[in-house]
Amino acid sequence: MILNPLFSAFATDYFIRRITKLGSNKVRIEFLDLTPGNVEMTMEKYRYTNGEYERAAANGGMRSESWKKLFATPDAVEKMGRSFWKPCHENQPYSLFIAQKE
Repeated sequence: MILNPLFSAFATDYFIRRITKLGSNKVRIEFLDLTPGNVEMTMEKYRYTNGEYERAAANGGMRSESWKKLFATPDAVEKMGRSFWKPCHENQPYSLFIAQKE
């Protein structure tokens, strides 16, 4: 699971995450406590492009790369509710990039 290279909904409330664009391809991710909404941890991260991931995989001798959208499992939706997962399902802040060694 990686930061979605196409993600652009930086003002969206993700309940337990706050993602802020810092400029260029850097982002700040704040991990929030669900109950009071306090920031528990902050990290700054470079958000790579699709092409950068695909070139890195090819340079590492990998093939058959594909991109998959991520959705909460039915159990997770039942536990937290549809409204909790809706922003993630609509905006896809994370992606799954799959590549196999040749």
